[in-house]
Amino acid sequence: AAPFTSKIPNISPMIRLLREGRCALVTSFQVFKFMALYALIEYSITVILYSMASDMATYQYIYIDLFIILPVSFSMSRTEAYDELSKYLPAGKLTSINVLISIIGQL
Repeated sequence: AAPFTSKIPNISPMIRLLREGRCALVTSFQVFKFMALYALIEYSITVILYSMASDMATYQYIYIDLFIILPVSFSMSRTEAYDELSKYLPAGKLTSINVLISIIGQL
């Protein structure tokens, strides 16, 4: 590490930096997948209800957003990095095959 980023004279802070960076990347991908699936599920619910000549009321959408989605999103954003640095690299882009298979597999 450069002396202006760490007062520790060796490279040990780099491991923490890598852990935090990987954690941020993986968390961002998980939030993206969660929100994409949430949108697809809500769309599916709406289509199914429209096919039955029904619809969810505004308060039902608000309830789902405030009491189900918001706590899950908040807890996802509060996760910390794992103590050990994994030897496996996270996906490098949102369109990688692993990310897409994960999203499609949840449908």
